[in-house]
Amino acid sequence: MAVHRPLPTEVNLGSHKTSTSRWQSNNDFNLRKGMIYIIKKLMETKHGKQLSKTKLILLKHIELNLYTTSSSMEEYADISTLKPRMVEAVKRLIHVAKENDKL
Repeated sequence: MAVHRPLPTEVNLGSHKTSTSRWQSNNDFNLRKGMIYIIKKLMETKHGKQLSKTKLILLKHIELNLYTTSSSMEEYADISTLKPRMVEAVKRLIHVAKENDKL
């Protein structure tokens, strides 16, 4: 029997330092791993227990899109705005896919 744990209400930002240019760094692995876990749980809640391979690939694209388009680590890790940002990320991914089909 699966154990259902509540979703975290926040992601630990640790001691990450932001820069004046881009905030992303090679030290973000644990933060990104935590966000992938939260996104996966949200998607499982909506789509059922097990995500298909296609949805797991989509999950990775959503996370990468959120990571690369967020203006700060705090924005990226903001769980309170995650669902609408995920919707916007999917819209961006669909737009890119449609543009690629035109090539």
